[in-house]
Amino acid sequence: MNKFIKSERGVSLLELLTAMPILSILMISLTVLLGFGIKSYLFVLSDWEMQREVEFTMESIQHDLMYAKSADIVSGQLIITNQSAKSIIPETTTYELTSGSNPHITRNAQPMTGDTKLSNINILKFMLRRHSEKTIFYNIEAENALTGHRYELRSATTYP
Repeated sequence: MNKFIKSERGVSLLELLTAMPILSILMISLTVLLGFGIKSYLFVLSDWEMQREVEFTMESIQHDLMYAKSADIVSGQLIITNQSAKSIIPETTTYELTSGSNPHITRNAQPMTGDTKLSNINILKFMLRRHSEKTIFYNIEAENALTGHRYELRSATTYP
């Protein structure tokens, strides 16, 4: 046992002074790389969240139009009326683009797009137009305020 203790040597001051800056540079480089990786991940995630919100809004409009009794475009609002089998009174659904510093799309005054956990989504365009008597064309363009990336979807739905 004493044989092993006697043969062990420590590091000299010169070796320690040489190794510490090299290790410091490696650790700083790894930290910076990890920071860039996390930032890139958050950018991609916030863009995905923006796309998801726009797609969900488009699917919601499409679903409401597929079961609509009538649909009208009045002052930039999409007003959809449908007759529920459970109710005698027709149900009305309204989609509109709010104005202000952070415009977003609402469905019956409830926001469908806007601030999320990761980013601030601005709706740049919510265009509605009647394509034919029973077909509505709609277009949504959004911008992620965090990344500056834009996303646009267009669709048309024919209702019964």
